[in-house]
Formats: sequence, structure tokens, C-alpha cells
Amino acid sequence: MSFYTSLTGLNSATAQLGVTSNNIANVGTTGFKRSRADFGDIFATSPLQKASSTVGQGVSLKQVSQEFSQGNISFSSNALDLAITGDGFFPLKSADGLQDIYTRNGAFILNEQFNVVNSAGQRLMAATVDSTGSANVNERVVLTIPQKTSGDAQETSLIELGVNFPADAEVINPKTQPFNRANPASYNKSTALTVYDKGGNGYLATIYYVKTQNASQGSPTNKWQTYVFVGDDEVKASLLQATDANNEKLYVNKYGQTAPYSEVKDLLVNTKTKMFALDELTDFQTSVAASLKGEAVPTTTYDLATGINFKTLSEDVLTGDDFKAGLRNLFTVDVDESGVPVTVDLSYLAHRDELYTGEAIAAEITNVLNRKFGDERYFDFSDADGDLDTTSTSIIVSYVNDLDVTVSTTITLVPDSSNRLTMDEIVFQINETLEDTTVNVRNVSGGLFFEDSGGNTVSLSSAATNAVLGLDTDEIELTSGLLAVSPNTEDLVRRGDPASDTDLPSLQRYGIKVTFDPVGKTFQIASGTTGDESSLEITGMSVTDPITGVISTDETLLAFQLLGLSDATQATSVDALRGLKSQPAVATGSTFSTNVSTNFSVGVGTDTFIVTVDDVRGTVTIPQGADYSLASFMSELEDGINQLADSTGKTVNGVRVSYDEKAKVFQFTTGTASNNSFIKVSGSAAWGLSEVESVRGSTTTWIQPTQFVDSSGGTDKAVFIDEFGKETINGDGMVKVADWSPLFLDKGELTFDTGGKILSPKAGTQLETVFLAGGKGALTINIDYSKSTQFTSAFAVLSQSQDGAPEGDLVGVTIGVDGLVSASYSNGAQKSLAKILLVNFSSPKGLRQIGDSSFLSSAASGNPILGTAGGAGFGTIRAGATERSNVDLTQELVDLITAQRNFQANAKAIETSTTMTQAIINIRG
Repeated sequence: MSFYTSLTGLNSATAQLGVTSNNIANVGTTGFKRSRADFGDIFATSPLQKASSTVGQGVSLKQVSQEFSQGNISFSSNALDLAITGDGFFPLKSADGLQDIYTRNGAFILNEQFNVVNSAGQRLMAATVDSTGSANVNERVVLTIPQKTSGDAQETSLIELGVNFPADAEVINPKTQPFNRANPASYNKSTALTVYDKGGNGYLATIYYVKTQNASQGSPTNKWQTYVFVGDDEVKASLLQATDANNEKLYVNKYGQTAPYSEVKDLLVNTKTKMFALDELTDFQTSVAASLKGEAVPTTTYDLATGINFKTLSEDVLTGDDFKAGLRNLFTVDVDESGVPVTVDLSYLAHRDELYTGEAIAAEITNVLNRKFGDERYFDFSDADGDLDTTSTSIIVSYVNDLDVTVSTTITLVPDSSNRLTMDEIVFQINETLEDTTVNVRNVSGGLFFEDSGGNTVSLSSAATNAVLGLDTDEIELTSGLLAVSPNTEDLVRRGDPASDTDLPSLQRYGIKVTFDPVGKTFQIASGTTGDESSLEITGMSVTDPITGVISTDETLLAFQLLGLSDATQATSVDALRGLKSQPAVATGSTFSTNVSTNFSVGVGTDTFIVTVDDVRGTVTIPQGADYSLASFMSELEDGINQLADSTGKTVNGVRVSYDEKAKVFQFTTGTASNNSFIKVSGSAAWGLSEVESVRGSTTTWIQPTQFVDSSGGTDKAVFIDEFGKETINGDGMVKVADWSPLFLDKGELTFDTGGKILSPKAGTQLETVFLAGGKGALTINIDYSKSTQFTSAFAVLSQSQDGAPEGDLVGVTIGVDGLVSASYSNGAQKSLAKILLVNFSSPKGLRQIGDSSFLSSAASGNPILGTAGGAGFGTIRAGATERSNVDLTQELVDLITAQRNFQANAKAIETSTTMTQAIINIRG
């Protein structure tokens, strides 16, 4: 038995020598994993044998297994040489594609089909990737490196140009020097670059720049016109809507005001309209009031230069009564569609023995209209029960007549059905009663002003106390030229007060003005409101007989002959002729300490205010009291301001006093609104009015949008935008300009501000589609000039790029540590091709060797587990390197010596066994 036992040892030693020799032989094999011989003893016994006395029967080779420890890394210049640092195997497909093979040998090359393979033709497998480089491990493909970007040529759609345009470049007038690319004098500069169609064919694109405008006071921008050619074909710029800073499309109204889409989207209508360009919003207009101008006044009838004495004309025996009646009903005016026209009454002039020039007549009409349309007051002659108080309607006037006899005349005023009279009505009734005397009564600053043209004394009294007019039974002697009576303002009722005025409108009109042109000898009347909403209408006159054409001789003739005004003359709202409403003057006080949230007092020093409104200045004193509320205080102050008047009869109207709860200040707003509107209020610091700044209103300006005109064909043609947003020169079907029309940029024009920054187009210049020669396709290009500037430095191309590309050749492959394979091509394209997968096993030692450092899976190894490099359980990939054999040659030599000694010992055991056997045989012999 010992012979056979030793024989198994001899075989085992031989096997160990073979494994060690194989390891030593593959010390230079890439990716080789050393083998190890595993042995087991042979022991056999039966159930009835005594195991402790049984001798073993030798040794047997159990298996030859691999040790998958990490081998050293060897670097190379081949990008397809791959090494795994850590766990994992490269997955391969056999050449016939039927067998899955696994290896650590990463020495790969490209075959004739540009597949990545090893020396045995086995193909490396990888996972497909998306645009972000993420792998789909369930979709595996053979890793292929295409040598060209076949089918990946990129058509040019965007050109980005950063150009510095010289600020001092000469302006070229396109009308005197039309652009011609063959004539360098017709443009300033040019640039060129190559663009590509879908097939990767290149074309030379040339852009010519012509400076067309320097910044000026009227248009503070610099402009350059661009002309684009692709090859020999000119490419026109397409229509491009203007945008704001947030890239929202802009729209424009008839006043040149612009607004983004988000603000006007609910106001847009689908209709044809005029085309308007952003750069042409330069026609600034000043808002004006609705106005009417009469015809020239015949100088043979009235001499308005020297002046007219209305008293003399009204005393004419033949025409005096008609003339006076004409003055009382001169004409009827409605302003801003108040709904209640007023009649101009100048009859009081018939009692004044003085000359009135055209300018003076205009001033008188202005005063009358502003009183009647403004805050005209009414005297209330009612008693406590609301009935007429007859004691307040009687006045006794004593004067010297033409015969030097003192005469006392009792005048009984006749109020209207509401027991009210205006100051003008009181003056008229007194003058009508005294018309045969030299006494004349005027309305000056809200008081009755008596004068006697003969210089005599006039006396006033009343049969009983006249509370309204401030008279009693005591006779008051008045010297000519002095203010006679200051009526009781507590009996005044303001026009439009809802509590006391049911017949007249609550909406007043202010600032109406009548002027006279001494050169053209014409009168003009203007409403006090500027803008299209203002209107003016004059009616109530019949000038000519509609059949005979003969001028009538009734009382209305006076208005035509005196003022040149015709019947039914009107100036109403018209499309953007007068602009926008102007702004009033608003004076604001400062904060103050008086507590106005409860009742407060007004005393000496706090009851007086000095006020200037427009060109009327005066002092307002409100009644002193201890129980003022905020509302009553503002009402008293407002009424006092609106009763101011100057010596010419011009009154203050429409001033509003308000209180800002948040800022705790008083505000004063004029009724008029224009550059001529003015207000200045001075009062006690108790009201925050000790240092109030004077303030002016503002006459608004607006822009008349100019319709775009196409002059490219040599003939100017007005351009419209149809309901589909397309430009057309056919204006048929356009009823009116839309309230909000799209606003466009001039085609191909670049606009810079005075600081050299580009203003438009911010979204780039979109070009029309150009069809390439030879039927090679078409190009639609946008040129982005957003990085361009206009500085004093020379013309320079700061940056230039385009997104097109021809077909490209492979210039490099990069493989990341995660296995991502990226290819670079000569056309600048970068492409992620795939991601190399790794495979691992539950028991790598169970893999079956098939040579070439390759393995097959087996039941002992378990199923392959797929993953990506760097993931859990997988190493990383190093490109341009291979993994060397993990054989330790020193250890293998030691193992070789050990195997040799094992072999020798087993041989000696056989020799001894043979000697012993021979000795036994010899004994028997």
C-alpha cells in the first residue's frame, strides 16, 4: 500500500509543479489570474474498522482555482486599452454572437466594422446612454466607434455676432448712396463666415453694415442697417415684433404709448391695422384742448383794435334793443359734453361807458364761461321756512339824474323758481332798472361795485334789513370807484351741490379760455381740458336764410358779426388729434401736530391763508370756531379759495382740498390742468402750510405713431398688418387703427443708445428663408447681435459663432472612469456613444477558464450581475492602461522548490517501498 500511497504523492507534486509552471509562464499575460492547486488526502474505512488505526491512502488533486486579486496597472498610449481597478469583468460576445464571455484583459482594438474587440475577435458590450450620459443597462449593444458624423451634419439656424461698431463712423444716406455690395462706398464695414445646410455643405455668408443715423436731440439713438448675403443671394430680414426688457411683445396705441402683451391681451382685436415701427415713435405732440375759431370780424362793422363802446351801441334808437338782446344771448356753449349748455351773457357791458378791444371782449367771455361752468355761487333768498324772503330782495338806490335831481329808485330783485340768483343776475336786474342813468353796477370779486360816470355820489339802503346783500335802513353813501356791498357769503349756494342744486350738473368744467388774434381779427374758444376726450359745441344761432342765403337780422346776428361764430359749430372727439388729458397742479403740505381726528378749533392766526391759483391771488379767512371737523374745515377752506377773484372779474374755480390719511397732510388740487396751472398756499404751521412749495401742472405730450412705409422697391408704399399678423401693402378692409397695434422693429436695423449698448433687436434679427442654389435645401437663420457694442474704438469682431456644422471625422475618444465613451469629431461635435458595463459574480472562483484570460460562467460562479463602473460592488475603469498578471514570480519560485522537494520525497518513499519489497521477496527465496 505504501507504494501506491507514495505514487499519489508523486502525482500531486507533479500537478503542483504544472500549476506553478503555468503561473510562471503567464507572468506577462495581460489580465492573467494565477492558479492554485488544491489537494485533499485519501482516506477510506469501513463501518467496522477502527478509524484510529487506519492509515490514509495518499493525496489527490481536488481543483485548480484562480486567485482574482488586483494586478498591477501598466499604462499605454492606446485609448482603447482598459484596466479595471477593483472588482468586475468586461462582458464580451463571441465572434458569432452566441456566447457570453468575461475577462479582465482590457487590451482592445477596432475591427473592420469599427467594433471594439479583443485579439480573439470577441466584441466588447456596452449600454446605450441618453443625452445626459445615463446608461440603460437593460439595453446592451456592441461598443462601436463611428469614424465620421455620418448623417449628423447640423444646419445653421443661429449666428451669434459680437461686433464693435465705431461710434465715429460716417453716416451714409441710403437715398443719395443706395447700398450696392460691389461699391465699398455704399457701406461702412462687412464680416463673413461659413454657414451650413442640412447636408453639411458650406456657404459663405457676408453681412454688410451701413450707419444710417447718429444720435441727436430729436432721436437719441445710433442706427446701423444690415444687409445679408448667402453666396450671391440677398437674404431679407423678416418682420420682427418689438419686445420689452422681459422679452414680452410690445403693442402701441394711437398716443404712442407702449405696453407689453400681458397688460393689453384682453384689449386686442383680430383686425387689420397700420404697421408701426418702434424706431419711428419720434413725432412728439403736445396735448391741446378742443377749440373753435371764428371767421375774421369785419372791420367795417366793429373796430376791435380801437375798441367798442357797448353802451353807445345799445342806446341806438333803431338797433339798441336788438343789440342789447343779442348781448344777453350772445351764443350757447357746451364744453366736454356737460349736458347742460350755458348761454354767454354780456349784457352788462351795455351799461359801461368804456371801450372794449377784442382782447378785452375775449377776457370778459372767458370770465363769464368760467363762472357759469365753474363753481358759480347762487344767493339764496329763502326764509327759514324755505319761502321767498321778500325783505331780502329789495334795494333802494339814490343817485343824481341827468337833471341834477337826486332820485331814489327801489329795485326789487326777482329770483328764480328756487328763490336763487347769481351775482351776474343781480347785476343785470339792477342795471336794467337803472339803464337810463349814469350809474353802472359790476360784479367784482364777488361784490356789487357801484359807479357813476358823472362822478356823483350813490347811496344805498333797504326798506328792511337785507340779510343777503348786507344792507339795512341806514343809507350808505358810496363814492364812485369804491366797493359798495359785500354780500353775506353764508347765503351762497355752490353750483353742483347735490343737497341744494337739482337743476344743474354736478360736474364742472374749468379753464375755458377765449382769445383774440389782433392780426387775423378772429376769436377762438378752447375747452379747459386737453386730449381727445375734450369737446366743444356752439349752437343757438341762425346766420343765413337757407333759401335766399341772405344774412338774417335777428338778434343772433350779433354773434356772427361780432365774433365770427357760425351756427352749430363744434369740435368733438376725433382720432388722436388732441392727445391726452393734462395734469393739474397739486400742492402738498407737511405733517402737523393738530389732531384732526376729533373736533378742533380755528382761532386767530390759524384762520388766514394766502392763496395763489393760476394768476389770481388773494387772502382766505375762514370763520373762527371751536367745533370744526376735518370735513367742515376743508369745506370752508375750499369754498373760500374758490370765491377768490381779481379786479378783472377772473375767478378761481374747481380747487379741491383733500387730506391724505396715510401721510397726514393736506393737498390742494387746481381745477385747471396744464403748464399754466399754478397753486401756492401759505398758512399756519398748525396745518402744515407754513412752507408749502409752489407747484405747476403739466401739459401732457404724446407721440403720433407714423405708419411704416416700404421704400425698397423705389416707390413708397404704406404697410399694413393683416388679421394673421402678416405685413401687406393692401389696406382694403381696414376700418380704423386698432386700439392696440403690434409694434415692430425696422427690418435688419440695429439700434444703439448713446452709451454704446444695443437697444434692439434684443431677440436677434430673424432672416427670411433663403433657398439654396441647385435645390440643396433652404436656410432660415437668426442673427444675434446682443453682444455687439458701439464704442469709439475701431471696428472689430469680438466674437463670432454659428450652430451649423459639416460632417466630421473622428479626432479622439475619451473613456471616463465610469465607463462613459465620448467621441470628438473634427466639426466640433461631441457625442456620448455608450457606457461600458462591468459584470461580477457571487463566486468568481467558480468561473470556467477558456484561455486568453477569459472565463465562462458556471453553476459554481452564479449568474452574472451587471453594473456600471464605480457603482456598488464594481471597480472603476482606467483608459490607456491594462492590468498585468497578478503572478508573484518570487512566490512561484518558492512554490517550485517546494513542489520539487515534494516530488523527491515521494520518489524516495517509492524507492524505500521497493527496497523493502525486494528484501521480503529475498527472504522467501
